[in-house]
Amino acid sequence: MGRKVEYEVVLTEKEKDHLRKNTFAGKWSVRTVKRAQILLKADKSKNTAMEEQDIAREVGCNVSTVRNLNLPRLKLREVQ
Repeated sequence: MGRKVEYEVVLTEKEKDHLRKNTFAGKWSVRTVKRAQILLKADKSKNTAMEEQDIAREVGCNVSTVRNLNLPRLKLREVQ
């Protein structure tokens, strides 16, 4: 039995490009890069979203990190 999803992540192409570009640019902190990677893996815009456990495994973080992200605030602050 899974946990209720609090927020669905639906990113535009512009937002995804911004996250991908800055994830590899080396300008963001490790913490911010991990958050960006989580957002990209959780994106439901093309039905490619992953489960929390799978995201945590691929990004290399704990499942609680994926669950505890404040996605709406993070999305607005990180991607402009």
